Amino acid sequence: MKTTILLLLMFAAPAQGQDRFQSGDLKGFTMSPSEGVIVHLEQPFIVSYVQGVVVRSVGDKSPLKGVLFEVRALTGSDVLRSAKTGPDGRFQIKGLPAGKYLFKATALGFQSVVGKVVVSANGGHSRAIKLEMLPGV
Repeated sequence: MKTTILLLLMFAAPAQGQDRFQSGDLKGFTMSPSEGVIVHLEQPFIVSYVQGVVVRSVGDKSPLKGVLFEVRALTGSDVLRSAKTGPDGRFQIKGLPAGKYLFKATALGFQSVVGKVVVSANGGHSRAIKLEMLPGV
């Protein structure tokens, strides 16, 4: 029985290391086990602080609970800050200094969304990030 447990641990260990992107633009971001499609947004969000809402893109546009929203600096850092959406689909990441960031929103059963956010000390152009996620993988 001990042999079986050791074998399970040996097979489980490598899988844990594969849940994040290991290289490229998305290095460090969480990879959904069912991730197949990643939508890249062209226009950055310009905000005074990182907060927003994630809704379904198709149908009733209802809020999505449990979406992982991660953000990291565009240059010079692999440090991620993250938040999960609540029942109302809202998230907030406090304390990010002014700068340019890359974000990734991930949820099981939905296409991931990647884009840029500019945190501006001058108040920015919008007060919140609104993301729509398409079902599918």
